Amino acid sequence: MPSNPIDPHLPPLFEPVRIYRPEDMNDLQDGDVVQAWDYLFQWDKNCRSAAQLEQWRQIPDPLMDNYLATVPPERFNPSHDQLELLLASEAPEAKALLANITAQPPPGVRATDEEIRMAQECFYRFAGGILLGTFYVSLVGGFSS
Repeated sequence: MPSNPIDPHLPPLFEPVRIYRPEDMNDLQDGDVVQAWDYLFQWDKNCRSAAQLEQWRQIPDPLMDNYLATVPPERFNPSHDQLELLLASEAPEAKALLANITAQPPPGVRATDEEIRMAQECFYRFAGGILLGTFYVSLVGGFSS
């Protein structure tokens, strides 16, 4: 078992559960020490399994769906700035969506400054690898079709 020199919240000795695929998260229990990429963390009641995240991913977004139905197909492509289209639209569906996404979060949902800093740190730490992987997969897909 490796010792933990970094995070004082982790047990002093632990054997991390390594995550290689989303399904590996489905059987984790509170207190498990998890290793994903080069990051260690302790699974707790605030963590969500891949199965639960997949269920959430399938929940529709009626405001967005209604707005997208108003966008002409020829303008719904990467050559048009979609935010610019949304801001310029006079459709009631666009106004409803814009009002929703620019509203203040309800009390108790807003992240603290420390949580925002931690999220930014995570983004900066992993964004390069994620983008590189995405570009690589996109290029391979583009060249193979």
